Order: sequence, then C-alpha cells, then structure tokens
Amino acid sequence: MTCYGIAMNAKLNDVNINIRSDNLVHQNSSHKQWDTILLADMFYHPDDANEYLPWLKLGCRLGVNVIIGDPGEIFRSRIKPKELKQLKHYFMPDVMAEKQGHITTEIWDFCHCLKTSQ
Repeated sequence: MTCYGIAMNAKLNDVNINIRSDNLVHQNSSHKQWDTILLADMFYHPDDANEYLPWLKLGCRLGVNVIIGDPGEIFRSRIKPKELKQLKHYFMPDVMAEKQGHITTEIWDFCHCLKTSQ
C-alpha cells in the first residue's frame, strides 16, 4: 500500500520517481543509483535503527541526500538532536491522535548530521 500511495502522490505532483519495496540495506552498491533516498516510518524497533543507520550514513558519505519522515524517538535516541536539520513540521488531523496517539510529524535532513559533525 505504501508504494501505491507514493506512486499516486508522485503522479499528482507530476514527478517521476523510482519506487522500490525490496530491502536495499545490504546492497552497498545501491547508493550509486540515486541522488536522494526518502525514508519514512522505518524506525519502529531499535534493531531497525541499528540496521538502517550505518547504511544511511554510508549513503550520506557518498553524497546521497537522505530525507527521513517521522523518525520517532528510536531514531532520535541514536543521534544527537542538534545533528538533524528539521525541514518541515506538520500538524496531523485529529483522527491521527485518536488512531496513532500523536498529532505532529516531522521531515528531517539526515545527511545534515554528517555535515555538521565531521
């Protein structure tokens, strides 16, 4: 469903994007295929963050922009908050508070942490 939603959004915005649903984390050479990686709702468990963060940092070092949507506390607990650059803050509809327990979400520049900490 997520890929379908991404495809619909891209079409509505007249944007051509390459949507992948397979696990790219263990394919280090995959970084060379993109100039930007968009990642959202992927840090539900500490093991997820431990697996994804090294791969994302490698992408940043290789010059790939990494934009993360709504990383949550698990992600933010593994890097210093000042190392992230918030790009956008959104207030969610009331139904999200009822279903998910939160009313805001953020979009972050992850590569900013490597640019400011090197």
